[in-house]
Amino acid sequence: MRPTIAATPKWPGICASCLRRSRRLPQRSITTMSAIHHGLRGDSNADKMRSQIAKYEARQRRGGRWTPVDGQQQDADDSRSQSQDEPQQFGSISVPHTTAASKFIFGYSSVLAALKAKRRLLYKLYYHPRARRRAHSAQEKEKEMHEQDMILALASKEGRVQVKQVKEDFLAVMDRISGGRPHNGIVLETSPLPVKPVERLTAVSRLYPWFNVTQGRQSPEEMLINGTDNRIRYNSHGWRYPLVLFLYGITDTGNLGGILRSAHYLGVDAVALASRSTASVDDPVVIKASSGATEAVQILRVSNPYQFIFESGNNGWRTYAAEAPPPPEDNLSFNEDWNAQALDQRNTSPLVSFHRGSTKTVMSNHVPLARHPVILMMGGEHTGIDAKLAARANYQVGIRGVQALDVGVDSMNVSVASAIIMMEMLRRPEKGLKKFDSAPTPGSNHLF
Repeated sequence: MRPTIAATPKWPGICASCLRRSRRLPQRSITTMSAIHHGLRGDSNADKMRSQIAKYEARQRRGGRWTPVDGQQQDADDSRSQSQDEPQQFGSISVPHTTAASKFIFGYSSVLAALKAKRRLLYKLYYHPRARRRAHSAQEKEKEMHEQDMILALASKEGRVQVKQVKEDFLAVMDRISGGRPHNGIVLETSPLPVKPVERLTAVSRLYPWFNVTQGRQSPEEMLINGTDNRIRYNSHGWRYPLVLFLYGITDTGNLGGILRSAHYLGVDAVALASRSTASVDDPVVIKASSGATEAVQILRVSNPYQFIFESGNNGWRTYAAEAPPPPEDNLSFNEDWNAQALDQRNTSPLVSFHRGSTKTVMSNHVPLARHPVILMMGGEHTGIDAKLAARANYQVGIRGVQALDVGVDSMNVSVASAIIMMEMLRRPEKGLKKFDSAPTPGSNHLF
C-alpha cells in the first residue's frame, strides 16, 4: 500500500527530490530511497532516519499506512512489532545481509567446499533441519547425514561463523536466495570470493612450482579480500608448463559453473575471466553448478583482454583460441549389400586438432604444454570469441566431429568442449617428450 505523503513533510532527511521520486514510484519505499540518497552524501540525520526506516517498512508489510508528518500508524494493530530480518508477507521478500558486499552460497557441496577452502570471510550459516534431499536408499541417507554433520562441525569450529537454525517461515528467504533452485536447507553468508585483477602473465620456469602475474589496481577493501600475492602455484608433474583457461563471453551461469568444475577436476592451474563479458563467479547458480569448485580454483579477473593476451605473449605465453571446425561431410558409402563403408578411413573418429595461425594446417603430434606455457581461450556459444581478440591467438584448436550436418548440430556445448580440450592438453604424451624442453624466450611473440 502506498504511504500517505503530506504536502510539506517535516520528516528530517527527506528532500524534495526523494519526495517527487516516491510519488512517481509507489512500489518503492520513500524511506529506503532517502536512505540511499542521503547516506551517500553523509546526511547528519542518517541515524534517526534509519531507525524510522525499520518502523515504516515493518508497518507497511502489515498493510498499514504511515504518515511522515506525525509518524503515527493509522491502523489499530500499531502495538505489534516485526523484525526487519523476518521475510515479508506482502511484496518482495527481504534477505538479511551482514555487509553490503555479502554473498550467499547454498547446497551441501558448495557450502562444504567454502568451509573447507577457508578463502572467504564467513558470517552466518542458516540451517533448516527438515529440509533435506530425498534419499532413495539407506546408503544415500547415511551420506546425507554425514554431510550435514560435517557442515555443522566445520561451522562450529570456525569461531567467526554464526550458526542459526531457522524455522519454516525462513524457507521462503532461502528460496529467494537460491532463485528457486534446490538449496537443501543450507545457506552460508560469506564475503566475496577472492579474484585477483591481472594485467599480464610473466615469464615461466619449470624449475619453480609457481608463476607470477602482474596485478592491476585494487582498492584497500579489495586488497583485504584478494590479497597482494603475485604468485600462482602449479604442479608441472615433471613434464609440463602451466595452463591458464581464459573465458570470454561466457554469460550462461550454468555453463560457467560446469567449466570451473571441469577445470578444477582436470588440474587447470588458473582460470581468467574477461570481467566485462563473462558472468560473475560469485553468482549462486555458478557456485551451485560448479559443486564448490569455485572455492578451489585460482580465479583471475582481466579488464583488458587485448593487453592481457599481447603482453603475456611477449613474456613467452602462447594463446590457443578454440573454434568450431567446419562440419564433416557425409563419410559413408553403401555397397550392393547396403553395408556402410567409410570413404575416408582417417576421419572415422572424433579428434582434437591444432592449427597453426590462419593457415589451418593441422599439426601432428603437437603437445602444447611440453613446449610453452599456454592460455586456452574459450568463447560463448552464441557470439564466440571477439574476432580481433581471436586474431591475436598463436594457434587455433577445435574438436572435429564425425556425424554429418543432418539436423543442424554443428558444434558442442561450450562446457563440454572446454572439458575435452583441457583433457587433451593436460594428457601426458606417451612418447616424444623432450627432457630439457625449453620455454619460449620472453619478448619473442612468434609462432612455433
